[in-house]
Amino acid sequence: MMQMSNDELYQRYDTELVLKIRNRRNLRYDRQLLEKFRNYIGHLPPSPSLVKGFIAQYADRTPATQARYASTLKTFMKWYGQPMEDFHIKVPRALPQYVEDAEIDKLIRAVESKRSHNRDHRAGPANGRVIP
Repeated sequence: MMQMSNDELYQRYDTELVLKIRNRRNLRYDRQLLEKFRNYIGHLPPSPSLVKGFIAQYADRTPATQARYASTLKTFMKWYGQPMEDFHIKVPRALPQYVEDAEIDKLIRAVESKRSHNRDHRAGPANGRVIP
């Protein structure tokens, strides 16, 4: 595979992508990214350092986008025979949306004022009786 021209290499990998990726949208995105990478490296053979340089161009993108690009190219490089096991882009965990105290109080009041199908829902289970 290392002796193949880039045109042959990408055409062969495209066949792998078609068999692997069922979602047409994802297939299109992966093809577009690989085409951009192909244009970036020109006639040079793919290498981990070229992948890193290519992804560095997208430093202004979100970490999730960079990680998606890295994942696509790492999969390609693994197929090519040069796995990039040491290359990771950390994606920070998303924090939950902030909710004002007034909104929480409003929700609590709504739950407390809702009538239950039980006759006396405030008495606890079985109207205050303990069920063995």
